[in-house]
Amino acid sequence: MAAPNPLKEWNRLRALLRSGEFPKIFVILGQDPWFRGRALDLVRRTLPGGADGGEGRVELDGLDRESLNREMVQNFLMDLGMSDLFGGGKVLIVRNASKWMTQYGKSLLSILDHMALGNSLILEAERLDGRSSVARKLKKESAWFEFRRLYDRPFGNRPPHASELVQWVQEHGRSKGLQLDPHSALYLTEVCGPSLGILDGELTRLAGLVETKNPTPGEMRSILTTAFESTQFEFVEALLEKDLVRGLRSLRAMETQGLRDRDGKRMDGGAVFPMVTAWLSSTLEKGFAALSQREEGRSFEEVVQEHGGYFKERFASWFRKHDRRSLERIQAALVRAEQRLRSMGEEPIVLLEQMLRDVLLQPRRRILEGEFQ
Repeated sequence: MAAPNPLKEWNRLRALLRSGEFPKIFVILGQDPWFRGRALDLVRRTLPGGADGGEGRVELDGLDRESLNREMVQNFLMDLGMSDLFGGGKVLIVRNASKWMTQYGKSLLSILDHMALGNSLILEAERLDGRSSVARKLKKESAWFEFRRLYDRPFGNRPPHASELVQWVQEHGRSKGLQLDPHSALYLTEVCGPSLGILDGELTRLAGLVETKNPTPGEMRSILTTAFESTQFEFVEALLEKDLVRGLRSLRAMETQGLRDRDGKRMDGGAVFPMVTAWLSSTLEKGFAALSQREEGRSFEEVVQEHGGYFKERFASWFRKHDRRSLERIQAALVRAEQRLRSMGEEPIVLLEQMLRDVLLQPRRRILEGEFQ
């Protein structure tokens, strides 16, 4: 069974802590470190004795070698089975607990049924071995929360801005005073990638620097400071919008950060050239078809409606900037890049950069030459 939307898990955790009935064991798991960190911090601040400075609290980091010291760990586990002489509860927190559980899971298993009243154990990890007896017992007897990553692709045939990630950006932006529309939220995820920590930071910056509550992509572009990721869609849009700086920035990001597949995993660097050229080719095909229909007398709105897909506003924006001659120039540059890759084996990123410069600098060069003749 797939893990639920992490927002539902977050709300379930908040409701449990507000109830005042604290389980003796919390397990916080999942792929998303931002949600895990917030969940751990919320539990830490809410539990009696769990807040910073609590005398009964011990916090271990499973990535720290000292936290794997057998004698020290055994003493901490034994403490969970004993009541505090002064009446306060003892709290053991283990962060990044995957490796720690592999080493001390059996020792922990013998303690779980004998924890003293008022004592608490909090385990935080990306994953636990679900086949182990201690994990099976914890899942039955603990407050178990699992935070998967938000899906950055929509379900079925829904538009791209219907994804969980885009909806989260809108909702989280509202908590900071922003009112991002679906297209602006989608743009932010395309530029910054799916990391909630990065998106959270950029939303905080936007809220403090933009003049409007719903900044456009153009207004956001000059403010974003993230270690910029990009896609073939962003590159092709920059080329068609005749924005050389944006195109070069997108290309550099794809060169250094790579592309991601539908599951969010990084793809091999060799995927950049075929992904970019395939998307550019299909976009040009739509552009030529739309131009032909305009020449036949169909309205601008009609052809945008037919060929714009989920991104009608973006299609309309770049389509206004081109005639048949300009699209043919782009197509010729694309064909040259593909031929040079096959025949000369040149560096794919260099070929894409040259294609970008050929398309966008030629018109400027001709204007300058005309001025000085």
